[in-house]
Amino acid sequence: MADQPAQPPPDGTLNEDVDKIIIASYTCTAAFILSVTFFIQVTRFRLWHSSWILEKIPQVVDHPVTSLIGICAASFSVVPYRNDLYWIWLTVLLIAYDNVLTVSTAGSTLGTSDLLREYITLFNGVYLGIFINKNNDGEEYHVPLLVLWLFTLIKFTARLVCHKIMKRTYGLNNSKLIADYMKIEHKLTKSNEVIDPTNMKGYKYLVMGEGKINAKITGSNYTPEIELPAGVVTLEKVWSCNEQLLDPSMDEDNRIRDVCLSFAFFKLLKRQFYGYPAAEAQQEKTRQLVFDGLLSRDNDSVYRVIAMEIGFIRDLLYTRYPVIFAFGFPVFQVILLTGMLGVSLWISVMAFNRREDPQNSYLRKHHYNIDYTITNALLIVIMVMEAFETLTYVFSDWTKVLLICRHVRGRVLHHNHFNKVTYLFYICI
Repeated sequence: MADQPAQPPPDGTLNEDVDKIIIASYTCTAAFILSVTFFIQVTRFRLWHSSWILEKIPQVVDHPVTSLIGICAASFSVVPYRNDLYWIWLTVLLIAYDNVLTVSTAGSTLGTSDLLREYITLFNGVYLGIFINKNNDGEEYHVPLLVLWLFTLIKFTARLVCHKIMKRTYGLNNSKLIADYMKIEHKLTKSNEVIDPTNMKGYKYLVMGEGKINAKITGSNYTPEIELPAGVVTLEKVWSCNEQLLDPSMDEDNRIRDVCLSFAFFKLLKRQFYGYPAAEAQQEKTRQLVFDGLLSRDNDSVYRVIAMEIGFIRDLLYTRYPVIFAFGFPVFQVILLTGMLGVSLWISVMAFNRREDPQNSYLRKHHYNIDYTITNALLIVIMVMEAFETLTYVFSDWTKVLLICRHVRGRVLHHNHFNKVTYLFYICI
């Protein structure tokens, strides 16, 4: 009698194992695509990235990876067996997807479709929280998973709030204020005051704090009268500050000060994008700044100034830097990174302790828990993403401008060791 084909076990174990393999495959595939897309996008505007193929990959994989995450979410919620790690996987996928959105969408040009995706991501985060609490029956992973979900929800919500603030800080109204200010900037210099472009004497171009300016429209010509509060940082104030970090012995070639010069030029260039004229172009001291100031230098600093100015414009149009720095230095990002690192380590340790538990071992082969490996790999992926994104904010020209302006305002502690470390920070990056 011919051999009969093997029949699956009556308890359905084979089908269950196949389901687990399929779910794990979907999860790993989605995580791999998201990680590759993230690093393509985060380096998209670097000089060493110029491949048109790499630029097309994020557009091609956007809808497939979104569908994969949806399939994973649906599969996790309907499986007839229990796997506590699945909810960790889904949370990680949502965080990774949000990281891709963060580095691939410009904050200043966020359109209706982009905003819709932002709110959909927030909705998915809320939906995930409901499922986490609905399926809570005292499992060991519930508390750290809930903490990780809270960090995720806070991140989603805070970015939407920061976007609204960014519009006010770098949007149309701010550019109009800069334009009105530059119409009378030359009048703020006294008639007997000497204009010196080498040390920015008489150049009250705005670097930071223009929101504190009290602008009033008076007179028949509607000429704004500008008062400069103490908190407003101008080029003149930056160059006149010779203490500690900005001591000439530490900044001989104006490498540190030039960051503020580029930032001031960036605001003037941004103003023209909104159609406001360059009122200072008619002033003689503007010509002196270019020919007697920048072009008279012996080094190539003029190219460095222009490169940083264009870099700020690029960040405004194509990245989320203005959104992240809407509140100032991204302390929130650093705190969030620290918290997510801690809770991820917490989950990883718990998974390690349970890796040999017969009641919580899935896809086992030769006494090795594959789900444990997948969980740790996913946690490493989001930690690398979060750390890389946060470090790009901390070590950016935007951070340099903030530190210099706080130093000029006197908010930074005048400590020799602090300023030496900060100086090394500047020259290294």
